Amino acid sequence: MNAKELRVTVHIRNNRLMRAREDRGMTREQLGKAAGVGDQTIAGLETIRVHPHHIRRGGWKPSALRLASFFGVAPEELFPDSVLAVAESKKTVEVDGRDVARLMPPDAMSALPSSTNIESDAIDEETRRDLERCVESLPARRARVLRLYYGLGDEEPHTLNEIGESWPGAPLSRERVRQLREEGLAELRRVMKR
Repeated sequence: MNAKELRVTVHIRNNRLMRAREDRGMTREQLGKAAGVGDQTIAGLETIRVHPHHIRRGGWKPSALRLASFFGVAPEELFPDSVLAVAESKKTVEVDGRDVARLMPPDAMSALPSSTNIESDAIDEETRRDLERCVESLPARRARVLRLYYGLGDEEPHTLNEIGESWPGAPLSRERVRQLREEGLAELRRVMKR
């Protein structure tokens, strides 16, 4: 078997939009309130799950125009052609270690294994799928918190504050999100002991 040494998952993000928000020291929720755009829409635009352009009608969506206006730039500056050309926000590829070495700083390379145990990777993937199935068996609120906090499924990890701020309906406090996480973990432990 001639398998590559590493499997790399790249999460592609709109760095122009993220940098503009971060340079102002704003959360997605704060930017949403200031620019009149939903924080979930901002998250979608940053993670390239929401397209800023009308696919069929053409032209910029109102959310993209509001954000550009808020930052005082043309929409093309926040959403350049290179961002518009991205079809997927997450891509997994198999690569050799030397391919990764070109992308990473030298001190980060020491954290990578010198060789990959394919059997171990398969077990890890199977364990992850089992864990995701167990999480789905939990009550919806607890399952959502665990998925978002630990980055399960297609999610990326979020902080307790980010989860609370983006909660559907009314925001939850950081403490309430922490409680839901702890309740979910306790229930997961019970489920997994069975």
